[in-house]
This record gives sequence, structure tokens and C-alpha cells, in this order.
Amino acid sequence: MLNRRMPRLTAGLLALAIITGCEAGRDRKTVRQAGAPADTAPAETSVVVRHPVRSSPPKSSDAVRGGCTAIAELLRNEALAVGAGVSAVAAPRDTTDVFPAANSDGPEAACVVAWRDSTRESPLGEVYERLDLSGWRRRVELVQADGPGSQAVAFSRGGAACIVGGSWDVEDDSDSTYVPKPGFAIEATCFHDRPDA
Repeated sequence: MLNRRMPRLTAGLLALAIITGCEAGRDRKTVRQAGAPADTAPAETSVVVRHPVRSSPPKSSDAVRGGCTAIAELLRNEALAVGAGVSAVAAPRDTTDVFPAANSDGPEAACVVAWRDSTRESPLGEVYERLDLSGWRRRVELVQADGPGSQAVAFSRGGAACIVGGSWDVEDDSDSTYVPKPGFAIEATCFHDRPDA
């Protein structure tokens, strides 16, 4: 059974390599078939790697992770305060992202936490108030954005700068019969703090 699947698996991996943009002449790496003894010569198979592949995102610093964890706790407390519903506050996770500012140096280690709910209106204003009351400093000079159905503000504390934003469904001006769906997503992405502008 496995032998019959091998040609399909090989064809699938080849298709994936072509789809992801592998090109001849780029960093060629020779790959040994999984399970082959280390002292055997590698097969005549080459894989072209365009970009280095990370097995996991880089670890964020203690300050960044601490900021992310503090906001996760604040989101959990707010979820409990607004009552029962269909809410999910995800555990903080390390990632790589670009700080959305003109002076950004490109991707850097970051941490993300999110709260999603499919039944209520967004309590983003209350989340911002809780951040203010728990020692976070608003950094509107770094990020402040408002739009129909979304908002984001930067906060900093303890060596972390976190962009806390939310999105939700809004009325459609072109369709007077459209009723916005309940629910929201609030996400915080934390980076190393930035100096005052």
C-alpha cells in the first residue's frame, strides 16, 4: 500500500516545489531519503531552496513575551467580565512580524495573542480602558488607526510595544438590507519597545 502511494507523494512534493517558486541555479541542497542509513550515498535528488526555512518562529524576548502574556490575561479577564458567549482567547505564540511604522527595519521576533467571539459586539473600548488602568501607556505616535469595522492603538509597558487592534462586521452603505453579523476579533502583536518619537 505504501509503495503505491510513494509515486503520488513524490509527485505531490515535486508539484509543491514548483508551486512555491523553486528555480534552478539557487542554493542547491542534496537531500537523503528519510530512513536511509547515514553512511549511504544520497540519492540523485536535489531540492532547490529559495529562502531559508525555519522549523519554528524565533523566540521573542522576555519583555516581549511578558507583554504578550499580560495582555492575554487581560483579555481572559475581559472575556469573563462580559459573560457567557462563544469566546476563545488563544495562548500567546511567538512569530515574526514587521512593526507597522515608517522606521521599521523589517521582520523581527514578536508575540501574538488573540480573542475571538462570534456572538457579541466588540468590547475593544473596554480592553483599551483595562490597558490604561493596568499601567500600559498609549503610544498613539507609534500606531493609531481607525476605520469602518476596525481600530488599532499601540501601548507599551516593561520593554514591550504592543499593537492592540480589533475588527468586526459593519453596515454596508450600498445595501440598506444588510445586517452586520455579531462577533469580533481582538489581536495584540507585541514587539520590542520603541523610543519616544
